[in-house]
Amino acid sequence: MTFSINDHSKKLFRFVLVGGVNTIGMYILYAILVFAGLPYNIALIIDYVIGIITGYLMHRYWTFGVYPGVVKSFAKYCATYVGVYFFNSALLNAIVHAKLLNPLIGQIVALGIVVLCSFLLQSFWVFSRKPTAVK
Repeated sequence: MTFSINDHSKKLFRFVLVGGVNTIGMYILYAILVFAGLPYNIALIIDYVIGIITGYLMHRYWTFGVYPGVVKSFAKYCATYVGVYFFNSALLNAIVHAKLLNPLIGQIVALGIVVLCSFLLQSFWVFSRKPTAVK
């Protein structure tokens, strides 16, 4: 298997762009729900469900350019985000309960760590391609 810096850099750029747009949109939704009086943990669940669907579609077809195997890749994507959600929730709860930051600012801090974990899982597991034999 060969490793292309250009291909990996392009995927990383696209991941950050798509993830940034999706994260900003979902953060705005999260903030609206919190300001509307929804408990921050419930707002986070809603944020994740909608973000998973939009993120999967954008990453699958544009970031990683993977077309076959929708069911398998979506199952892996959802499994990834279940783990990422619990990791995010644990970080956010630790920040809020320790009274370090409020839920809105705490989520921004937590996202910095969560995004890196998400990229690694998506790049090397969810959307990875099996190496092809050299002819």
